[in-house]
Amino acid sequence: MASSADLEVQCLADAAAYIERHGWPRSRLEGWRCAPVPRVSNPAHWDPYWISPHDEVARSPKYVLALVADFVQCKACAALRRLPGPLSGKAAPHSLADDWSCSQNTWDPAVAYCNAAEEDKGAEIKPMNARIRAVLAGLPRDPPPIPPAAPKKVSRFAGKKSKKGGAAPETPQKPAKKRAPATPKPKAPADPCSICLAPIKVRDVTVLSCSHAFHASCLATLERHGKGVGTTRRSVVVTCPLCRKRARGSRGDTPLVK
Repeated sequence: MASSADLEVQCLADAAAYIERHGWPRSRLEGWRCAPVPRVSNPAHWDPYWISPHDEVARSPKYVLALVADFVQCKACAALRRLPGPLSGKAAPHSLADDWSCSQNTWDPAVAYCNAAEEDKGAEIKPMNARIRAVLAGLPRDPPPIPPAAPKKVSRFAGKKSKKGGAAPETPQKPAKKRAPATPKPKAPADPCSICLAPIKVRDVTVLSCSHAFHASCLATLERHGKGVGTTRRSVVVTCPLCRKRARGSRGDTPLVK
């Protein structure tokens, strides 16, 4: 298991990445701490508590953002609206007059009216307590530096241009599949059948395990006469007329197949 100091750095990196995605720089977390506090019911598990330099405790990165962001208050309904961060690409008026109202919210149309719910900052923002102080006492005295942002991955299609002039990814071509070699067509044996001395055609050939070929009909005749043949319920054993070796094959129209 990682040490408490390593867990603190990891939790601060998570919070820094969260506020950065919402337009606020990581430098806003300077002086912050994060205490991995064991649970009362199960001390083997812990929960992160982010602590601001003013001893305000946030239970999640969402409420860390609520503490580091800037807000403006509506004169009509007194609701607090979060201003856009400098990294968000959105701009708020340079000067917010004293009579600012929610209808002038040009950066967040979802809350650009007074009846919109105010961002809840008090639900998960708690004061410091003894359990958190005990965990902080076991951490290094000075707050750790804020981890830098992870480098962005460069796409393998970066720099390539499409035919229209704009950058566009090219569809990677799949390697061509290797075709299995074609099964060679069976050829008729060059030698005639040693039983009837007639040429053997492909459709009427039976090759024994000794590699000698015969007409299937000739071997069927040999089986009927029972010369050198031993039969069982499912197979037949024939003595090859040429080399006199015993070979086993299935019974049926074609008595033996190699």
